[in-house]
Amino acid sequence: MHSFLTKKLFDEAKAAGANCIVVACPMCHMLLDGQQGMIEKAHNTVIRYACAYFTQLIGLAMGLGEKELELDKNMVSMSKLIALIGKEKPEEKKAQAQAKN
Repeated sequence: MHSFLTKKLFDEAKAAGANCIVVACPMCHMLLDGQQGMIEKAHNTVIRYACAYFTQLIGLAMGLGEKELELDKNMVSMSKLIALIGKEKPEEKKAQAQAKN
């Protein structure tokens, strides 16, 4: 039953044009980020929605790096979301600064 409700949440997010799912609760994160593969198999679909803690998004807005925020610990990659919001990786920022000089 919970996989049906969880899939419905992802369907609603997609219909609303959401780029990711944002949570505050570790149990919600575990379900929405960690169980996407199970839900995809159960419903023969592809979800691949980044799921982040609200604190991770605040950290990105404050300029913290992916390593500091431990985004690599998320099950679904945050790279598409980071590209969408235009967050540069430190090495990219450094290369751009050097190219200007």
